[in-house]
Amino acid sequence: MKKYILILALIFSFSWVDAQITSYPYLEDFESGDGGWVADNTNNGSWALGAPAGGVINSADSG
Repeated sequence: MKKYILILALIFSFSWVDAQITSYPYLEDFESGDGGWVADNTNNGSWALGAPAGGVINSADSG
């Protein structure tokens, strides 16, 4: 029984939620900030919050 309680405690301790969706459909255009999201660049990703650097992409989808 103690083993099951330990396993459940470990599962719940690693289930961390940063951003929660409060309305549907969900829309985040990142115009006013990061929206609670965090970029995970551990696998050589290129996600970053800021102005696009490409010549073709010069604005957000919403404006």
